[in-house]
Amino acid sequence: MTQRLKTIVCVLILLAGMSAKADVITLRSGQRVEGSILVQNADILIVKTSSGARFQYPIAEVVKIDTSVVKQDTVVISPTERKVKPVAIRLSVDGGGAFVPNHETGGGLAVDAAIGTRDLAGKGIFLGGSVGYFGAYTESGHHFIPLQAVVGISLGARVEVPELMIGLGYGFGTGKSQGGVAATLRLIWSLYSNASTKLLLGASLRFQQGDRNQVETIDGVAYSRNAGAVYLLTGVSMALQF
Repeated sequence: MTQRLKTIVCVLILLAGMSAKADVITLRSGQRVEGSILVQNADILIVKTSSGARFQYPIAEVVKIDTSVVKQDTVVISPTERKVKPVAIRLSVDGGGAFVPNHETGGGLAVDAAIGTRDLAGKGIFLGGSVGYFGAYTESGHHFIPLQAVVGISLGARVEVPELMIGLGYGFGTGKSQGGVAATLRLIWSLYSNASTKLLLGASLRFQQGDRNQVETIDGVAYSRNAGAVYLLTGVSMALQF
């Protein structure tokens, strides 16, 4: 190789190094990926690493993108963070069978509106409170207004893993019904997710203390009274978060 050719190769290598660009993507799991961003939109991010491999990530799993420009051994980093609202609203509907163990069976419906954190501690945790309606349509209808503290925890770093959502509070009885402790347990999967919206579907189990009208016959005379009862609702749950 002639001296002139060597000089040209050295200049080309120097210019390539001066203009080298690497993107560092930080995921919700804590993993950092270095490479070049090929596609970025509201739903997905596709990255090509230095080895030539391509990886695709849901945009909801991306916490931060750092764009690094290397110039003569000096690294200038300009971070670009996703602007996501810190507060989320989640609307949930539960429907299925309602039971008063050993006494009554029927249908049940529950609706909740919750407000809480969208991504607490960068772990995708939903923490807040909810107000809703719980109806047990058994032999006699029973209706409650539950107020609950709720927490939703993702069971893994990827979007497709389920989320466990737990609620605990008090359900106020309507009419002559007495209320009591209210609890909710949901296991839900994300059907659709982007930076601001989630659609979730899964199963739910709800618990509500209350009372039920109980008729007893003594010496041929019927007596009616309210007795303590527990209402269970189990079935399908659907939620929309925005």
